[in-house]
Amino acid sequence: MRNTSFLILLIALTSPVWAAPDAGPPANDETASVTETLSESESEAAAFPCREGNLLAGKAPYRRNKVKSVTRLTDNIVPAEGSNWNTKHSSVLQTSASYVIYDLGEATRIRALMFQGDNNDTYEFSVSDNGRDFTPVWTIPEHPRPGMRIRLNQGLDAPARYLKLGNSKGDRSYSSGEIQAFCVQPAIWPPPVDVKTAKATKKKKDVRKRRLARIKMAVGGIGLAVLLGLLVGPRVRERPWL
Repeated sequence: MRNTSFLILLIALTSPVWAAPDAGPPANDETASVTETLSESESEAAAFPCREGNLLAGKAPYRRNKVKSVTRLTDNIVPAEGSNWNTKHSSVLQTSASYVIYDLGEATRIRALMFQGDNNDTYEFSVSDNGRDFTPVWTIPEHPRPGMRIRLNQGLDAPARYLKLGNSKGDRSYSSGEIQAFCVQPAIWPPPVDVKTAKATKKKKDVRKRRLARIKMAVGGIGLAVLLGLLVGPRVRERPWL
């Protein structure tokens, strides 16, 4: 009898009726957390639209300081690698305080940058959301080979509305042939550019200086003629006629 009671008790304990209830679907708070995370990602994507192509293509600067031939920075034309630092296809940053700022048109992200410039100088890209306060994102290093050289950085993810190039340091001969910025890195990398052969721009013995030198010579010649007239004239008048 005892064995029969024990067997009944054992069957009752192992019956599905006593099994733990199914865990069921995740709790509501866990589902809400996942939904909230997805919403934040979607909001961030909406806040920082990411269009393809060079964000600086053909752009004029929003603001600049002591930069010559600034349109050459965004024309997709570069002097051939190894070219002289100062040619008709390069833009000259006249001092270490020179800079150029571009308005990207909307808040976006900078994920890749291309820069061509003089090899033995360093430069700096920085970003801003208001055009006033800038945060450095890439200090462009020197290049071991001489002349104009391309440098690349595709490891970035910086939110930006404005992009600034400046803070040049080196031998005081600062120049750049092209700068490009991307939110979506192109499949072809480095990005294709139009390469031009260019001779060095001559140092400033330009037309204006030559013209000024000629004017000085002419004025000096006139002055000398007047002086000779003053010295010789009285003697000619006093000389008796033969």
